[in-house]
Amino acid sequence: MDFVWSLNTMSVGNILDIADSKEYWGQEIPEPYICIADIQIKPHQVQLLSPDKHPTIKIHLDNGIDVMKFKSSQEEYETFLGENKILTAVCRAAKNEWNGNISAQLIIEDYELREEWVF
Repeated sequence: MDFVWSLNTMSVGNILDIADSKEYWGQEIPEPYICIADIQIKPHQVQLLSPDKHPTIKIHLDNGIDVMKFKSSQEEYETFLGENKILTAVCRAAKNEWNGNISAQLIIEDYELREEWVF
């Protein structure tokens, strides 16, 4: 792990800086991996994109960053729904450019999703 971030310590700028550095990665310099730790997921933040062709989970965080899980399924998507879901994930940084807009993305490579009850 090259970075461990929480919701408060991750930033759009840092993700875009890492994503823009792809020309430096290669045989001697591996792509950096980012751990996002203990991120509370709310059901309204989670979407299933392309459910019939290439199911992809998209989690839009309150700080404007999108967390993406490719090669997903309806069943996996449903595990992200519900209250009290906490996500810790190993991700790669990415930049999404569409229709003149640029957004920061974290691409999930592996994750743990757990339920935490607050009383």
